[in-house]
Amino acid sequence: MRVYNALRTLLWERATYWRGQTLHSFTNKVFSGPQKRTSGCGSPRFLLCNQNFYIKKSPYRVSKGTIVIFMKKYVLMLMSLFMMVCSANAQIKDDIQKSKERAAKLQALCNDYKTSGSANVDGYGDAVKNAAVLAIANSVQLENMYKREIGETQDGVTDVTITKPTLDEWVTFAATVAGEAASIKAATDKVQAAADEAKKMIEEASKQKNPMKAAKAAKTAKAATAVVEFGNTATPILVEESAAQVKAVNTIIETLKSGKNL
Repeated sequence: MRVYNALRTLLWERATYWRGQTLHSFTNKVFSGPQKRTSGCGSPRFLLCNQNFYIKKSPYRVSKGTIVIFMKKYVLMLMSLFMMVCSANAQIKDDIQKSKERAAKLQALCNDYKTSGSANVDGYGDAVKNAAVLAIANSVQLENMYKREIGETQDGVTDVTITKPTLDEWVTFAATVAGEAASIKAATDKVQAAADEAKKMIEEASKQKNPMKAAKAAKTAKAATAVVEFGNTATPILVEESAAQVKAVNTIIETLKSGKNL
């Protein structure tokens, strides 16, 4: 009887390796049927059961169809995650490319910028230029940090030795990018005064009777008008660029915080 109990305990413990079956159902399968005694032994014939236990494969294995369905779902999930990451990366790359294009436009405008000699007008022009210089610098910094993040040189060559920016660096850079809004606002607050001043200068130039003074006034008024036009042309680009930089940096930060790679 002790042998019987020991073998029964062993079989119950081993039965836990079969998925989807309770210990009770497994025991019923193993111990089903009449239990015959061996001649001259008086013990149940568990030796044969024990041999079959180790030799035969379990009838309670997970079916092949179940495994295939599970693997399909798993692969689809991985593909979905991969596509989401690729889509985010493609969007960031596109945003950075457009940022470079806007930065080039702003740089061209800044190169042609000239003061007019009027304090109110030039105050507006200088404020717009300062905001543009900051946006251009941030655009360059954004591209550099992104290249480091994906392990590429500026020429687009993969380099595994490049040190990636830390999450703290991205957060600090996000604060710098957000500071563009203050620069843009400082410039737009001066636009009305500059426009009024330029208009006034044009009116005064047209009233001049002295040809020499009229020519000088007209020249100054033209320069003031050019400054206002510079600001009016650059400001929409600045607003778009600032918003795009904030979006790109925040997307990168969210991706890194989620534990994903770009």
